[in-house]
Amino acid sequence: MRCIKFILQSFLAGSWVAGWSSLMVVVLIIGGLQMAMLGILGEYLWRTFDESRQRPQYVIESLLGLKRVKGAEKHAERTASDE
Repeated sequence: MRCIKFILQSFLAGSWVAGWSSLMVVVLIIGGLQMAMLGILGEYLWRTFDESRQRPQYVIESLLGLKRVKGAEKHAERTASDE
C-alpha cells in the first residue's frame, strides 16, 4: 500500500520521495539479472534432459536386466570388451 501512496503522491502532488527512483532501478536490474540467470539455468537443464533421452532404451534394459531385447547382448559384449 505504501508503494501506491508514493506513486499517487508523486503524480498528483508533484513531490518525489528521496531515493525512490534509484532504489527502483537497482531492484529492477537485480530482478532482471535473476530472471536471465534462471532462464540460462533452465535452458541448460532442458538440454541435459533432452540429451539424456537420446540413449537407446535397449542398453538401459539390458544393464538393469529387465528384459532381453534383440541386439542387447551384442551391445553388452561390445561395452565389456571396451572396458
